[in-house]
Parts: sequence; structure tokens; C-alpha cells
Amino acid sequence: MSEIPKNVSDSLAANQTFVDTTGSYKTIKDDLAKKYADSDFQYQEKKAVSNLWDELKAWLARVLNDLFDFDSQKSLENAVDTLINTVGLILLAIVIYIVVRAVIKHKGNWFFENKETDFQFDFATSVEATEENLEQLLVQFKKEENYRFASRVIYLLTIKKLAAAGSIIYDADKTNIDFRRQIKNTQIRSFFDHIVYVFENVWYGEKELKNIDFSEMEKSFNLLNKRLNG
Repeated sequence: MSEIPKNVSDSLAANQTFVDTTGSYKTIKDDLAKKYADSDFQYQEKKAVSNLWDELKAWLARVLNDLFDFDSQKSLENAVDTLINTVGLILLAIVIYIVVRAVIKHKGNWFFENKETDFQFDFATSVEATEENLEQLLVQFKKEENYRFASRVIYLLTIKKLAAAGSIIYDADKTNIDFRRQIKNTQIRSFFDHIVYVFENVWYGEKELKNIDFSEMEKSFNLLNKRLNG
């Protein structure tokens, strides 16, 4: 092979452009691995964190599936949701019943009751009080013309005498309507109705009780007592 003439090689060299690439490459820093180990550069899929509610549903699903052996996951999930909704409705009904029962028992008068008096003369806190003690209070209140408190004592004596005679079974959660239903004798029930009517209007309705009205209430109480002892 013949050599390229010198004048030709010099011509090619003169027309050729050479680029210096020695400064184009950057050196790899020593902390590169540490920098890209940060959590922002981690792309592994995180597992879902289950809470107590999810664990409860999962437990119910296992129990139901063991009992009924569902043919699909969708049917099992529907059964779990139905069970939870049913239990929730039952609990809600129980709460509503308790609230309504409490409202009926107190006649909605929590804000109007005399708290000190209600504690002192509430039958639930006076079960151990003797009839003699209550009758002494009755005499005292009548003497003071405090007919409101006197009506309360007559009411308590009425409940106490009815329970002692077996006409009612006392329970702190029972209302006057419950007691009325237990009274079989129509005369006794009629006397009881009058006593309760006066007492509730005076005690819960904050109505003034005059001497003449109290005398009628006391008359019903004496007739009821006589009928129980007769």
C-alpha cells in the first residue's frame, strides 16, 4: 500500500475539526449512594395499615364464612355489612328506648324540678323511711301550709302503702302508669289516679296547691288507705 502523500495528509489535518472532550465528563461524587437512598427515592409499594374496625370486619368475615361457607368474596362482604348494620340498628333502638323511657319517667321536667327537695323526698332514696316518719313530715308540712311538699309526702305514702299491701311491685324504674296497670281493684285505682293527678300537676307542673285542693287529695289518700286495710 502506498503512503498518503504528505501534502494530502497535511490538507486533511488542516480541514478536520477536533473537539476536546476531556472536560465533558463529571466525576462521581462519593456521597451519591447516600443521597439516593433517601425515602423520596424509594419506590417499594407500602402495605395497607389495618385498623381495629378492619380487623373486626375481617374477624366477622372469618366467623360467617366458617358457619355458612359463602361461595364468593362479594357475598361474604355483603353478609358482614348486613350483620353490622342490623346490630347498629338494634343498638340505636335500645338507646332511643332508654331516652324515651327517661323522658316519660321525669315528665321532661329535669330543669324545673327542685333538686334539693327531689333528693330529699324521692321514693327511690327514701325506701327505708318508715310510714311513721313520712306521716310526721306530713303533719309538719300541713302545719306550715306547705302543700306542695305535703302532696309529695302523700304520694310517697301512697306508693309505700300500695307496695306493702301487694297491690303493686315497686321498682325505681317504673312510672306511675306502670303502677296504675298493676292495681287490679278499680276503686283503689281511682283513688290512686286522683292522688297522682294532683301530685304531678303540683310537683312537675309547678302549679300552686291551695288548701281546698290539698284536702281533696288527702281525702282520696285516706279512702285508698281505708280500702287497702278493709
